[in-house]
Amino acid sequence: MYNGTDFLVKRYHFSHQQAGLVTGTSLLIPLILTPILGIIADKKGRRSYMVVSGLIIILASHVYFLLLPSGSEGNPVNLAVGGMIGHGIFSAIFPLIISCIELVLTPELAGLGFGLVVSVQTGMTMLVTIITGLLHDETLQT
Repeated sequence: MYNGTDFLVKRYHFSHQQAGLVTGTSLLIPLILTPILGIIADKKGRRSYMVVSGLIIILASHVYFLLLPSGSEGNPVNLAVGGMIGHGIFSAIFPLIISCIELVLTPELAGLGFGLVVSVQTGMTMLVTIITGLLHDETLQT
């Protein structure tokens, strides 16, 4: 979550300690919520509704960050915590997306499905990390 911490420090003027606390706390949400959502999904079903809800939450969280004004030195924008909570909730719902693979594919193709999901996730993580690094470096140079 270094990028999240760095984002809160630079855009919303959190101290490093505050930003670390917020990003760390946002990781507690999936730690607690994921098993609960898994139990609900196993007992009640409705995985598709949970997945769509998660996508709406992560989209709303990004729009929230986009519209939230930047802070000023010594005056952090504490409302940024709301966006980090949205990220935490999405992180709790994300494993349900992976669990849907077995429901969509035949048992013979489930291994391939899991492999493709992990490959795409790893590739996107790599791509986003590279793009973020390039944008970060470009921002520092201007």
